Amino acid sequence: MFFYYSLVRIRKLLKVTPAMEAGVIDHLMTLEDLVALINEREYQLKESN
Repeated sequence: MFFYYSLVRIRKLLKVTPAMEAGVIDHLMTLEDLVALINEREYQLKESN
């Protein structure tokens, strides 16, 4: 849920996501983007073991 809140959900007061406001990302991410990041990280962890 934290990732969704920070990377995907636009805050009405800020008009951007918290991650965009903080300069962590420069574009609005979709749920598909978030799932792709999770899948990529899981693959990297499996490959390193």
